[in-house]
Amino acid sequence: MVYYGPLSRGDKVAASACKFADVTDRKECFGDGVLPLALDVPKPEHVRQAVAQA
Repeated sequence: MVYYGPLSRGDKVAASACKFADVTDRKECFGDGVLPLALDVPKPEHVRQAVAQA
């Protein structure tokens, strides 16, 4: 996964997936370093919500 590098440096990442369950386990592994977001790209309202949360 592309976010392992930033997390290993202590950076924070917003991890997104169409299925929220696919990213919630990242929060369990990395704690506050990960902000899990549900994101269905073809739905503009999902994109706006995810960007607002991040």
